[in-house]
Amino acid sequence: MRSRPKVKLLLSPGLVSPGERLFAEAVLTSRSETPVDFVAIRLRGTAKAGVGSGKSRSVHEEAFFVREWRSKPMTMSPGEHRFKTLFELGPTLPPTYVGPDASVTYTITVHVSIPWWPDREQDFVVPVVFAPAPPLPPLPKVFVTSRDGPRGKDAFMELSLDATQIAIGDVVSGSISLQNLRGRRVRGIDLSFIETETLVRPSREVREGQRFTLRVLDGAPSEGAAIPFRVAMPETATPTFSAGPFSLSTDVEARADVAWGQDVAIRTRILVSPKAIAPREDRGWVAPVGSARQALVWQNVAAKIGLVTDPEAKRMVGGSGDVTFAITAEQHEDYWLVAKLAWPNLGLDLDVGERRWSDALATSLVQSGDPAIDRRLSARAREHAQASRFVVPDVLRPLLQFDDVKIIDAGARLAVRGAVHVTERVERFVRRVLAAAEAFDRALARVPAPALFTADVPAWQALAARLRGRLELGRMWIHDAQVGTSSVQIGSVWARGGLLLGSAVVVAIDPPLDAPPSGVEDPALSPAARDAWRELATRVKGVQVDASSIHLELDGKLSDPQTAMPVVELAVSLRRALGGLAAAGPFR
Repeated sequence: MRSRPKVKLLLSPGLVSPGERLFAEAVLTSRSETPVDFVAIRLRGTAKAGVGSGKSRSVHEEAFFVREWRSKPMTMSPGEHRFKTLFELGPTLPPTYVGPDASVTYTITVHVSIPWWPDREQDFVVPVVFAPAPPLPPLPKVFVTSRDGPRGKDAFMELSLDATQIAIGDVVSGSISLQNLRGRRVRGIDLSFIETETLVRPSREVREGQRFTLRVLDGAPSEGAAIPFRVAMPETATPTFSAGPFSLSTDVEARADVAWGQDVAIRTRILVSPKAIAPREDRGWVAPVGSARQALVWQNVAAKIGLVTDPEAKRMVGGSGDVTFAITAEQHEDYWLVAKLAWPNLGLDLDVGERRWSDALATSLVQSGDPAIDRRLSARAREHAQASRFVVPDVLRPLLQFDDVKIIDAGARLAVRGAVHVTERVERFVRRVLAAAEAFDRALARVPAPALFTADVPAWQALAARLRGRLELGRMWIHDAQVGTSSVQIGSVWARGGLLLGSAVVVAIDPPLDAPPSGVEDPALSPAARDAWRELATRVKGVQVDASSIHLELDGKLSDPQTAMPVVELAVSLRRALGGLAAAGPFR
């Protein structure tokens, strides 16, 4: 009488890994003498992927690994019979996995084929797990919501990880920062590891599997502050793998929980490897984020180009010749990189800026001669002949690379939107500012005297040199001249339209008076001060004294400023007399 034998399966090792050998022994117990066509021991790896639900659900099953051992025909006598075989598992095989819509299973089927009798087929599940592996290099990285940095009204998030190749159970360090919140109320920040099934058959779909979430900050973060964290990759996580109709990957996500608004999040792919043989020794570097990242970027750019940063690295300063500049970051409707340049006053009543619609009707604009410049920028000045030596293509054309341009007599403001902590863009901006400073410095020397003073330049230069002052040719004005211990200015006064109104002398009062005198008859004035004031009033058009200076208004043009020296010396005497009030009156 034939019978189907009982089947028992012995495996060694009990948990097998890809790349290892699996020994399988089928133990058959027969109750009677039974002819057998063959005994087969078959190892089968199967991947399944399902899409849809209910009656519309479709499942694709694919065998990616099949190995079989088969015996010769025999007659099985009553009692126990053992059959052994060996399976070589390839190193690239995936592990056993059961997820929401996909699975990987390994099954050993023991098949006893009995002629003219029901066969015995029995399945046994074989768990396949990844073996511990050597630790991978960490590959630290920074992730951002926008490569352009904070822009417009969009919140900006940065995530820094010390490793993007992470072993099961390994500790990951990092930091998160938020900027440009613009009044958003953040309730907290979460960090998640999210397993994702990507199905390619029977159709392409992406499904979320396990999610492991940790709140790294409860409450609102400070703008630009770094929020550090340390978290272990859960022991129950699954390494990254691919199997036939689907693959499993893991993303790390930093998410700011925004009340009454859309959350701000960064999500990026990482590689999860099997548990490491030993803890990782070469810890990755947690790159700075937020304000600290901007400071580091600015320090590096400044060092590379040869500029100086302040202690908090929120400003870079440099210069070229007589032109100095300071670079800062500003936030208005958007983030801006801003350079403010300064140079000795040109004295041209210069105003160069972005062209407005009303400029199409203006007839008093200084033209550069370059259509691209004149379409973008409008230039005004008191005397066009003077300004045309400064408003030239080789100075203005490079400025078209900036988003906003403003130039006046004493300096300029150049700005571009965004990119306040992207190294390449900050460096590009700084180099453009430096080139602009060099061009401005070359142009300063080209500014001529007003046409009215063309023949008088030598006389003005001579007096400026004798008094160790600086001559501003643009409006014919001597700065910082020294008469005794007094600092004096001598210059020409112009109307906006280019009309010469007269001349002026300014004598500094240093240290300043506690309070200015009310006039020449002020009872607190000393007799010497009153006499000097009255004498000046007979020689000049007007005298004005405030706490820090004496202003004299003179009629007409000074062809030779040396002719003004008598009133200059008298004003210096008045200044000394005012200082002498220290012993007797309120001007101590």
